[in-house]
Amino acid sequence: MLGEAAQSVGPQVLEHLKSEDLDDRAYAATVLGMIGYRPATPELIAATKSEDWRLVLVSVNSLGWLNAVEARPDVQRIARTHSLETVRRQAIQTLEVLDGRRTSVPNRVPDPQSSTGAFSLVEHPFGTRRNACPNGPWRWNGRVVEVPVEGKNGSGTSPQTPSVTTMNLGGRVSSLKVPGGRLVGNSQGEWGGGLYFETDGKEPQTLYERNVDAIVRGPDGVVAIGGLAHLTSDSGFVVAVERTANGYAAAVRLALTSAPERVVPIDASALLISTNIVNLVLRPGWQLEEASCAADTKGR
Repeated sequence: MLGEAAQSVGPQVLEHLKSEDLDDRAYAATVLGMIGYRPATPELIAATKSEDWRLVLVSVNSLGWLNAVEARPDVQRIARTHSLETVRRQAIQTLEVLDGRRTSVPNRVPDPQSSTGAFSLVEHPFGTRRNACPNGPWRWNGRVVEVPVEGKNGSGTSPQTPSVTTMNLGGRVSSLKVPGGRLVGNSQGEWGGGLYFETDGKEPQTLYERNVDAIVRGPDGVVAIGGLAHLTSDSGFVVAVERTANGYAAAVRLALTSAPERVVPIDASALLISTNIVNLVLRPGWQLEEASCAADTKGR
């Protein structure tokens, strides 16, 4: 909120670009641009190569705020090749700044009265956009995708037996049988949730402690998908689940635009995730693309 008067904290903020936390990295990239800390330019350029679409978006935005003309080739690459239209659109806007066709990238000075404050670009990069077809059908890559008949309820996945052992979980429960046992996820809204691995005769292993709405096999292996829309907060995530010597481990790989509504497998190489704001398709290599409503004649 202090703008360039806060440049002295640039080195400390820059350290947060190395964080393992997706939110931390995105906040850091945003702040570095807002305070006009130009020494961060090389690190922000490097961040445009991230798998995390949100970090790419805010880094490109900050490079525009910094008028970092040396970033032009990388911003142009994002404008031409990034899989998400929203990120490409931001890159085009930044290119206009770097080429002198626009005076500045909008929203560098945040509205102090905003409920999301300085981080609106991190938390709500799609603005006031709302999903017109959260229940489908959707159009993607020349195909029309519908929710399978058996998945008309809940997250779009078939109902599953909630537990192998004696776990007492409230809220929505999803599960997936895996070698050695079963992965179980639950979502209790504002009360939280989690992801667990359980096997007969042993205490369940907690893998992740946030709302999990669906556990499915994605193009890069097993994933857990969840999030929360509550009051002014609306966020989602994709967690990669891998087998280890001691059971299973989970790590967040991608942020979503918002909380998931449905998760629908398209085929072995594509998983559709309908969120409150936009419809996303998870592709191999942890790439996200946008799907449109099937009724939209401009659909992709």
